Amino acid sequence: MLCRESEYFRELLEDSKAQQITVDFLGAPVFRLYLQWLLAGSYHEYTEFSQAPSYRTACSTHTLGEVSTEDVTKSGEDFVVWCVKAGVLAWKLGHRLQAPRFQNYAMRRLFAAYTRAWPTFQVQDDFFRWTRDSGTQLRDFFEDLVIRNWADGDLIDHRHSDWSRLLKENDRFRDCFIEAMAQPEQERCEAQMEIEKYLLEEK
Repeated sequence: MLCRESEYFRELLEDSKAQQITVDFLGAPVFRLYLQWLLAGSYHEYTEFSQAPSYRTACSTHTLGEVSTEDVTKSGEDFVVWCVKAGVLAWKLGHRLQAPRFQNYAMRRLFAAYTRAWPTFQVQDDFFRWTRDSGTQLRDFFEDLVIRNWADGDLIDHRHSDWSRLLKENDRFRDCFIEAMAQPEQERCEAQMEIEKYLLEEK
């Protein structure tokens, strides 16, 4: 079953007689998403929040515990909408497992998460950096999301100064950002993001 959708597992188990294997990346909660998807064609999504991952400190990068809206309002910590974090982690796992159909499912869930009215999630510079290490489609999705919605303070968190440093460090993103900012704001915001741009070819 594991080999059905994953080139990683096909190569690992092709000539192996091992009775047990260890998958030592991203953690059990994330791998459960893959198993649910294998068995049912989807994974269960919670409607509330999870702890925000940190690129700087590597804290909470693999956890998927649920946090209620009430607890979010009481805490001073940063949180992320659960289905957004799950979608990014599922994509990252699919990237490691070489499982493009699972990655495309995760991307569709991410796309759906950003069309919902509630709950909302502000993209922060730290979260943005965390999304950039697992293939161009995930990177491009969040770059396009940030550029298209830069003027929307409900979606893009402008409180942190690291956005400017991030632009300085990423030439391609900076060039796309500058080109987009030269367009009228209304025209930029009305441009539709198309899911097909962010999907992988399925073998």
